[in-house]
Amino acid sequence: MKKIAIIINTLQSGGAERVAAILSCELSKSAEVFLILNDDSGIAYKYSGSIVIAPSAKTGSGIIARLWPAVKRMLFIRKFKKEKGITASISFMATSNIYNVLTKVSEKTIVTVHNITDGIFAHTLDSERSALGTAVAQIAKYVFRNADKIVVVSTPLKTGLVDHVKIEPDKIDVIYNPVEMPKIEKMCEEPISESDICSPQYPAFVTVGRLEEQKGQWHLIRAFSKVKKTLTNSKLVIMGCGALEKELKELTNDLNLDGSVFFLGFRQNPFKYIHKSSAFVFSSMYEGFGNVLIEAMGCGIPVISTDCAAGPREILAPGTPLGGALKEIEYAEYGILTPVCDGTHHSADTGLTKEEELLADAMIKLYSDKAMMAEYKNKAKPRAMDFDISKIMPLYEKALL
Repeated sequence: MKKIAIIINTLQSGGAERVAAILSCELSKSAEVFLILNDDSGIAYKYSGSIVIAPSAKTGSGIIARLWPAVKRMLFIRKFKKEKGITASISFMATSNIYNVLTKVSEKTIVTVHNITDGIFAHTLDSERSALGTAVAQIAKYVFRNADKIVVVSTPLKTGLVDHVKIEPDKIDVIYNPVEMPKIEKMCEEPISESDICSPQYPAFVTVGRLEEQKGQWHLIRAFSKVKKTLTNSKLVIMGCGALEKELKELTNDLNLDGSVFFLGFRQNPFKYIHKSSAFVFSSMYEGFGNVLIEAMGCGIPVISTDCAAGPREILAPGTPLGGALKEIEYAEYGILTPVCDGTHHSADTGLTKEEELLADAMIKLYSDKAMMAEYKNKAKPRAMDFDISKIMPLYEKALL
């Protein structure tokens, strides 16, 4: 039997973590699976296989003392691979990718790239100026070049590795993140207690994501202030936790949107809220793929997304040119794309930017145009099925087994 190691820091909430957990369940059907983690607390996803904790160590003030925890983990992982006879290993996120390649024994090593900023990815590799940055850049290049296979979750990520790290294209597989459609459909049917915020009786826009810079929720809140003036009984539901929670709540208060914007934190089942909302809105500054867009479509609702680097365009407008700078609203085949916002944390008394205005206009137009709503709803689930685990898993099995 094949023995596969999945190396990732944790199985707490996150896109890469969810994919790692799904892979553990699927691969366990035909192989012995070991999940090598730094921390097994707060596991958010169902998994299968044996959890192995790579040891840590106390750090000191010197360079050697700070590096020792990483060295200790690598020594442990290499010994574990050798003793267990691991035949293939797959890693998620930048540090785990480094551990995986540097601890190679004789197994097939696969590293994955899930975000435009994984490590110091793509064009930033050659722009680091500090001594530490240069060293890390060289390690990243070494990792990508010495892995047996690189799995990326969108085409722009592959392009970045080919153009900026000079990786051979044949070494890189584009494998989209899988969704579990039967599971999503079942979870959509669960009742919600907050029926006053997600109801077909009024416009309810929903978003899900960490409350961090990447997700740009402050732009969405500002755009919603315009939506509220036209769709006066509309609601905005935000699910997720993160460092910007206090700032986002203060912005909501300053815009007099209390009672219309709801922060639900992390929810084990976000799908039951998404399913009962009018539309899903994604305000990200950048992504690796944007898996939540597909999950929202799997819930059967229309989606609006910024045309950020990597992901949304491949999902909503397949076959169209990648990498352009969108200037106006694009009513794409499977959803609506809007220009990426400027990333500035504007105050409540500053007028909306053009991009925020366009995001608001897209929300108003979608809800007000019933024919458009119906068309995008009808296309949502069939498009999500293109990413069902039944279609994605064979690609991972081919890479690993």
